[in-house]
Amino acid sequence: MIRDNEISLHEFFHVIAKRKAIVILCVLVSVLLATMLSYFVIPTTYVAQTSVIVGNKADTSKQTVQLNDVMMYQNLVKTYADIGQTDEVYERAANKLNNTISASEISGSITIAPIEGTQILTITARGTSAEDAFKMATEVTNSFIEVSNEVFPAGDIRIVDKGKLPKFPVEPKRALNISIGFLFGLMIGIGIAFVLEYYNNVIETEEDIKRFLDVPVLGVITVDNE
Repeated sequence: MIRDNEISLHEFFHVIAKRKAIVILCVLVSVLLATMLSYFVIPTTYVAQTSVIVGNKADTSKQTVQLNDVMMYQNLVKTYADIGQTDEVYERAANKLNNTISASEISGSITIAPIEGTQILTITARGTSAEDAFKMATEVTNSFIEVSNEVFPAGDIRIVDKGKLPKFPVEPKRALNISIGFLFGLMIGIGIAFVLEYYNNVIETEEDIKRFLDVPVLGVITVDNE
């Protein structure tokens, strides 16, 4: 039973101890749900990444690069990033993968983005297995270079990083999800404990008499149910 707007730390822990069964139950249920979501509901996702650098074929003989050249290269990078996200690239990649993954699935799993302030493009693939992610990243990169050389051969595109087979999934973050589930369950359990205590009008212990009635306990009458 809580009647004051403010409670002491002792009273806080008294309520938690009194309603510990509810708190523990809420924590267990929340952790169990978080575990089930992490292992059986949230899909496992692996990420593989490659990178290419974009230069200008017309200027490959230059020994120095001017600021205007860098700006031009960066504009080329943006152009090639758009080329890399075309259906032609995804369809060729799907063909290279023997259509085990469709072009539409590839388009939803690939991100091609320039690294700001550089001439480098990153090609990131997300897959349900490490092999799928790595193969997608590799074949999209190869298809991207092929299509770019055909439709806009002004740039000199070269692979900087071929990427590698990812060892661990990036999602779900099971430890984090379970930790969040624990904290969420703990907060819910504590909240329920204090709500029940607030609406509890029954004085149950000697300590309750001293705390809420501010009178001494002269004695205790025991009841024999036999």
